[in-house]
Amino acid sequence: MARLPAAAGPFVAHLDGAAPTPTAAWSARAGVLLREMPDGHRLVHDLLTAVAAGDPADHADASGDFEPRWVGSDNGITVRGLLWSACALDAAAAGAAVPAIATAATLGRAVDERAVNAAIDVLGRRGPPGEAALRELQRTVQGPPRRVRRIAAAIGP
Repeated sequence: MARLPAAAGPFVAHLDGAAPTPTAAWSARAGVLLREMPDGHRLVHDLLTAVAAGDPADHADASGDFEPRWVGSDNGITVRGLLWSACALDAAAAGAAVPAIATAATLGRAVDERAVNAAIDVLGRRGPPGEAALRELQRTVQGPPRRVRRIAAAIGP
């Protein structure tokens, strides 16, 4: 990925303030920062894609299984902010980010659990593309019961 544009600095700094569920003020500020930046939607898409692609280095998890390293405690909050920022995008741009968000929700033990939860919640807010991704996750994820319940709740009734 190319270097971040200088205009991205305030937005990237804002990502570190993301709570498990962002406040209305945090979300509004993320939207303003994205609209002020040329190609803000492209930046979110590119960063989500880069995060989903992960680090080529593998690591052993607690059970000794090797899985791709995607996001750990060092950058989990930033990634969670990036996921929540996808909600501030227009429908077309957010729809383009759905595959990367869905990848985040499938990685299980290799990622920060809060980032996985944010990915599931964001997909639940993305309308039909997000619902389709959640239904695929529901079909394929063999995760802990709490993750299965979270996916079902995000799909809704």
